[in-house]
Amino acid sequence: MNLLDIALISAIIILLAILAVLFNLLRWWFQCYLAGAPVAAFQIVAMHLRRTPIKLICEQRIRAKYVGVELSAQQLEEAHLHGADIKKAVDALCLAKRNDQQVSWQDLIAGDLGEQND
Repeated sequence: MNLLDIALISAIIILLAILAVLFNLLRWWFQCYLAGAPVAAFQIVAMHLRRTPIKLICEQRIRAKYVGVELSAQQLEEAHLHGADIKKAVDALCLAKRNDQQVSWQDLIAGDLGEQND
């Protein structure tokens, strides 16, 4: 093997690694897009860099969208980074929506964070 062959094999391995990471990230973008709860691909990459659980954020955004609640990925991520249990908060928000109760996302997150601090 000469130097050109080694460089070519190395480039292919690096390209495959980059494609694997992109496929994993874009999978969540595509799932949100198909569910009608789009999240920008740039946001998903940023969440990955911040080590935010992309799966959790995307799943909760889709769940909220299905019951007619508009929550952005940014709102969900901020709540998660503050330590709130966003799955529990989205559950409560969806239940309130089904029961025609007026509850704001900020109130639910403040209540969840208040419970954790007690």
